[in-house]
Amino acid sequence: MRRWIARLALLTPLVVLAACGYAPGDIGNPLARKVTWFSFVAGDDVRTACRPGAPDQFRIVYNGVWAEQVRIYEIGFGGPHQLDQRVIGAGRVDELSISDPLLAWRGTSASLTLSAEEYATLLRDLDQSGAYRSPDTTLTLAGNDFYWVAATCHEGAFHLTAWLYPSDGFSRATFPTWLIALDKTGVPFNPPRPWTEVGTGFAGTGGAYGYAGNPARNIRPPGDWAFGIAQDRMVGRVDF
Repeated sequence: MRRWIARLALLTPLVVLAACGYAPGDIGNPLARKVTWFSFVAGDDVRTACRPGAPDQFRIVYNGVWAEQVRIYEIGFGGPHQLDQRVIGAGRVDELSISDPLLAWRGTSASLTLSAEEYATLLRDLDQSGAYRSPDTTLTLAGNDFYWVAATCHEGAFHLTAWLYPSDGFSRATFPTWLIALDKTGVPFNPPRPWTEVGTGFAGTGGAYGYAGNPARNIRPPGDWAFGIAQDRMVGRVDF
């Protein structure tokens, strides 16, 4: 009996996470973010609202290693040409607030309205970068990877795709340069870099990046979650 209780205790959080779909709200709240992140990245709310005649919406997420930096860009949620930006990094103790205990983990946000020319550039770059072509076979993305994901509703059709570093698609994508140039958060972009595998000396407790004794920051940290994308859907998810 104790064995089954222990197994149930391990399974319950996964059941809860699986049941938590993202609804439009404050993704800056770290508690809500943890239980709805996969649904948010998969664009479940965008898919539900997307139908012929629906307004265009674009959710573009950059995973610059989960423990280091995540950047979120949303266009068309607050207004037809409004670009909402949020950068989430490791929480800092010097940012703790009594009035808002979660402040250090909410990230930095900014918004702006795109001009007609800027919006046209977005549409062109997303199209040329393959935003409306989802992988036929599963592309696996882990928390310790560098990649972009785009969940979009464009011209009444939903699309979900990704660009994993290193790959030809990642190198050829032009929209990241455009988004970074328009970024008003003031948080420097965490560029992708090659990894070496974590060795037996991994401490797991050092530095802001979670791996000690690595000034060059080129040791791959252990991954704690992953998911796949194929044919406009999220598949093969491994939860936190």
